[in-house]
Amino acid sequence: MILTHRVDGEGPPLVLLNGGLMSFSGWDLIAAELAGRFAVVRCDFSGQLRSPGPAHVSLERHADDVVALLDHLGCERAAVVGTSFGAQVGLVLAARHPERVSALVAATAAEMATPEFVHGVRALREASLLAAHAGDPSRLAVLLSPLFYSEAFVREHGAEMARRSEGLWAMPAVWFEGVAGLLEALETMDLRPLLSRIACPTLVIAAEQDLVFPPERGKALAEAIAGARFELVPASGHVLVVEHPTIFVSLVLGFLGEVLARRVPPNSPSTSRISRSTKEREGDHQ
Repeated sequence: MILTHRVDGEGPPLVLLNGGLMSFSGWDLIAAELAGRFAVVRCDFSGQLRSPGPAHVSLERHADDVVALLDHLGCERAAVVGTSFGAQVGLVLAARHPERVSALVAATAAEMATPEFVHGVRALREASLLAAHAGDPSRLAVLLSPLFYSEAFVREHGAEMARRSEGLWAMPAVWFEGVAGLLEALETMDLRPLLSRIACPTLVIAAEQDLVFPPERGKALAEAIAGARFELVPASGHVLVVEHPTIFVSLVLGFLGEVLARRVPPNSPSTSRISRSTKEREGDHQ
């Protein structure tokens, strides 16, 4: 099965990989900014909202799904930008399929699952399964805001936080089951044996107030990848793409602009693009 996906814009291909509790619509504002310079590919992972079915419980299988999507789109290589769960998949993708990834941005990510992280993941997984089986996401809602967002953002966006919590009641049981499956894939995560195989230019972005993957984990991740750049965004919780989308886009565009300038001569076409016929056929595959 090909992951449900959407393509926006023209230019070199750029794949956005979701966090575990996202769907690709969560990228709307960021995708709109990036689509002015790239053909932006978004997808829901197996088990997420638009790609129904059980979620894979290994990051490797999710990475293989992204490769299959690139094949489907006729795309040899793409820049990859992932956040949280999607960043972990992007790291595995770049390590296992280096010929397919031209550049990598891993935001709010880590090199391994610490005991503290595993404890938090299990609490979220249990709450997700409770929501799936009992139809009550209250416990999950209580956990999400303080864990995923900075205190300042929660305080200043109370109405938005309330809407997000209320939105959980509209989600089908299969979505909560998918979230639980994605979380299970992270419980035994240890990417350290793979990171030396990442050969593409890499930017690791950490959020100063991230309680899921604290900045020291992002720093350790960057240090384990040859030549990787590390950026710390102040005053943000884990969901950086929601709290500071403008800063996020600026960092991504600046980094990818440098990579493209080094690799593509001026006025030369990109060597890897999504064919126009494929894009038109699959531009909004929902």
